[in-house]
Amino acid sequence: MPDVENRLQKFDRLGHFEQALLQILSIIYEPAHTTLILNCLKRLELKGPRSNRPTTPLVNHYIVKLEEADFLNDNRQCHLEIVETIARKAVQSGTFERFAAAVQKEAPASYYYGKWSTRCWRAIRELRIGIYTQDFEIIDQALRFLDSQCVDLPISLPPVVQIITKPFDPQWFRSLPPSFQFFLLNHIILHAQRRLESFPEITAYIENQSHFTNLDEDEYLPFQRLLLTQYLFQGDCDKASDLLSKNVNIGLATGSRGTIAFFRGNYEEAAALFQEDLAALRSINQTEIVAFVGIQGLFHVLSAAASTEDSLEQAARQITIALSLFEKSDEQQAYLYLHNLIESRLHQKNQPQEIVLAETPPPSAVAILFGALTQYWLAGALEPDVEKAVKTTCRKASEQHYGLFTVILSELLKESDSSAVDTPTEATPSIEALHPFVDLIEPEEPWKRSLQALISISSSAVQEYKDQDRRLIWLIGYENEILTVRPREQRLSEDGSWSRGRPISLARLHESSRLPFLSLQDRKICLAIRKTDSGESQPLYGFNQQKLLLALVGHPLLFLHDHPTTPVDFITGEPELLVENRGDELHINFALPVSGDNIMLVRETLTRFKVVRINDNHRRIAAITGSTGLT
Repeated sequence: MPDVENRLQKFDRLGHFEQALLQILSIIYEPAHTTLILNCLKRLELKGPRSNRPTTPLVNHYIVKLEEADFLNDNRQCHLEIVETIARKAVQSGTFERFAAAVQKEAPASYYYGKWSTRCWRAIRELRIGIYTQDFEIIDQALRFLDSQCVDLPISLPPVVQIITKPFDPQWFRSLPPSFQFFLLNHIILHAQRRLESFPEITAYIENQSHFTNLDEDEYLPFQRLLLTQYLFQGDCDKASDLLSKNVNIGLATGSRGTIAFFRGNYEEAAALFQEDLAALRSINQTEIVAFVGIQGLFHVLSAAASTEDSLEQAARQITIALSLFEKSDEQQAYLYLHNLIESRLHQKNQPQEIVLAETPPPSAVAILFGALTQYWLAGALEPDVEKAVKTTCRKASEQHYGLFTVILSELLKESDSSAVDTPTEATPSIEALHPFVDLIEPEEPWKRSLQALISISSSAVQEYKDQDRRLIWLIGYENEILTVRPREQRLSEDGSWSRGRPISLARLHESSRLPFLSLQDRKICLAIRKTDSGESQPLYGFNQQKLLLALVGHPLLFLHDHPTTPVDFITGEPELLVENRGDELHINFALPVSGDNIMLVRETLTRFKVVRINDNHRRIAAITGSTGLT
């Protein structure tokens, strides 16, 4: 970028005062008022070019001068393409921390009050200060606020990605501690995969082994796995295989070998490799409740779903495990789509749940891929909104060199008789080796499904699918602040009512994949069952309380133990702050004491429970308000 280079060369020719002023503005980051700039200069005891004290006219004069030189925009902000380089110059010169401390003092960041846009700008400022000073506490607080409150801020890239990649400076980046490098690289790669963005300089940095010569094999492994995942997203099986051949531990127990075989159309080999890695993962973690991280887990499930009917129940169990272990992961929605497919095939449902792509936030590329595949396999066609998303994603995948998405989505559009398939696929040998697995599962034609639905209606069928003559309910007891949960298996009688039900042991539910009538919510509760060796002849089974509480939220078949026909609701919530008028003062306190636990259970009514999640932010506020509140 010659224009950027010219401006940076001009920066080097600026006087000391102008350089310091620009560096301060690069740290302030938000639209800056003259008063704020002047106060920062005074706090730093910086003198003007003639050793005079800075004044408002002086500051305004140099601001105009810097705007005319194209360093600043109309809002007195450094242009995005140069702001990070100028900030890094402050880091290099040793002035950054002193300048940042002055800015923080004159314009404190608050995450709890103030104008929304100001809070968000200052959160980005704090994040940048945290990154350049390597202060993880500041980074953590800023990211929490930005992720929860500033999603509507009009910025083209997530703040971490913007800070590190615009521009990417390998020399500065290499000076950071390896663990910090991985933290930042992981943020960038996840965004790239979520939105199919290309950052070739980031990939090249990870590929260059000379950047990691001071790391031992174990320390280097996370970077190699990051690179491996990127190759899989790009559909570059050759590079992925070459990387795995360098060190067997890179792909150990990750499902990567099975994923590569699956991409190449070697489905039997893929199934065997997935099972090998799953066994290794169980051995490493010493538990049966394991799942592969990332898209490897999705293709493991898809491999099972396309196999024999016996493997469908195991695939359903793997989805439940993944949803429980990787809550709020990027793959969550894709797992739910696959669950719809498996439920339909497992239970021969006449009307499977509709596949809908989320509007806000926009669905990830993985969600679009698996949502579209699932819709095609269930209905034999793509709905207009899904087809539009597929075309857009396919085009972007081709532009940004994500061959996996280009090949699969192009094939999907062709098979679904899309009106316009104009996206070229890349003709590299590695991409040509990809097998478009759209034909892996035969789609059910809409007329067949509609006919089956009519047959079901005409025969007065009471079952939506073949196993719906049984279901599991959970009886909830609560006495002396102790929660008890007891499962019962009910059967559907000829008159359409459910039986009283019989108790079913936790030992049997511990192997929930053997019970095809269990719902996804049931399976989540079953994953909370823990088996312990009592030292006697029989092991003991009980619940992991935190996992149980989270699994109960939203379950539709919870009933009171003493009144088994009375429904019980479990909802989720956060600690509530109470603000009371006490004379001329306000008293602030949490409605309930904030403990060191991450989960609390609150009984709001006889049939309504709230599962309260507590995080470090709540504990920080509680430390401020104290046990008796703040007045």
